[in-house]
Amino acid sequence: EENDMPTFNAIEAMDEYGAELRNHRATNIRNSNIENMDLIISNDTSLVHLAGAMKKRCWVLLPYIYNWRWHTDLSVCDWYDSVKVFRQKDHGDWASVFEPVEIELKKLLNP
Repeated sequence: EENDMPTFNAIEAMDEYGAELRNHRATNIRNSNIENMDLIISNDTSLVHLAGAMKKRCWVLLPYIYNWRWHTDLSVCDWYDSVKVFRQKDHGDWASVFEPVEIELKKLLNP
């Protein structure tokens, strides 16, 4: 019977496909932006992981309590060779993060 046939809602399908395209386009734009950067400085976000996977130089700034993936004793990232880790020495002490970042940035800009 005709009533037993599955229905297809073209508008719903296009909405889902359009959202997928927008997400894909945003990812491509983000990737191309990262590709054109010399250095990415960020907190622990997907941006750091994407930059690391793309082998782009990246510095990740971590609070005193951070995700287990960053280990406790490394200033380099064992996940990505291009990522350098800067950590707070004490809770709320962002100076302990930004002072070495400033020193490294000055070295990078004035070799």
